[in-house]
Amino acid sequence: MFRYIQNINKVSLLSKSFKNVNRYYASSLPYLNNQQQQQQQQQQKDNNQSYNNNNNDNNNNFKKRILMGVAIGSILIPTSIALCKEAFEENDDHVIQIKTGFKYPKILNKDQNLYYRIVNIGTRYVSLFNLSVYSMGFYVNEEVAKIKLANQIGKDKKEFCESRNEVMDDLLKKGVGISLKMRPTRKVTWDHIYNGFQKSLVMLLLKKYDVPLAEIEVLMNDLKSSMKPNDELPTTSQLDFVKKEGNEPTLIILYNEKPIKEIKDQRLVDCFFDFYLGDYTKVDKVRDQFFENLWILMNTDKSHHPHMHHTTI
Repeated sequence: MFRYIQNINKVSLLSKSFKNVNRYYASSLPYLNNQQQQQQQQQQKDNNQSYNNNNNDNNNNFKKRILMGVAIGSILIPTSIALCKEAFEENDDHVIQIKTGFKYPKILNKDQNLYYRIVNIGTRYVSLFNLSVYSMGFYVNEEVAKIKLANQIGKDKKEFCESRNEVMDDLLKKGVGISLKMRPTRKVTWDHIYNGFQKSLVMLLLKKYDVPLAEIEVLMNDLKSSMKPNDELPTTSQLDFVKKEGNEPTLIILYNEKPIKEIKDQRLVDCFFDFYLGDYTKVDKVRDQFFENLWILMNTDKSHHPHMHHTTI
């Protein structure tokens, strides 16, 4: 009973307190309304200021992104122009790659009576940084190619290019002479050049010929021994990889037009050119241009060679 009375007294006190509070708020209502309005107005100003600051930040960030994009674009645009608008000059004896100044003879090893005619010129890039590593020119023995690839001559250009794997097999298997001239665009070593195709050649030897790994190691070491790993290749130097025609063709490697190595394994020789002109190439646009120009070469009279189109990738 005593607890019950205590509870009633507590409720009574609470009620009085709430009444006093209500009276206080009722008497203070005008002041509170004004205060609330002032707080709301200040909050609105703060919000507006925050919004403006955010807008300014966003605008500044946007401007930074634009400036960054322009800066990046200014780096990439020259490369893009170079890739899309590679320029060449021709005279009676040479095709000149304007960007590098390299002169490619129209007839390779003319003094040796090989008569490998130029097909196209391109550039090998390191894809990660888009840095050029070396310029390259492809040549074929034109007269032998027209005989050995007679079954391909009747095709139109589109069909010829779409059947490039078949054309490539004919080039390699029927003993047509083909050559790659390589000109470094920056100072590199033989190790850099070799490492650029090592893994792909191993993969091609496994995939196309199922060569045992132990035998692949011997073949690759033979190729690697063409030069010392740290031998520098300045931009004035050139490497030639010449596959001579015949039923058992060999690959002759020349440094500054002097023979330094002879590879006699036909599988390695074929895989070397397959690396550049086949399905696993790192220079697909160079490859595509090669077959387009080869079709032109095959369907043009020897005395009226047209201006060849070239590419840079």
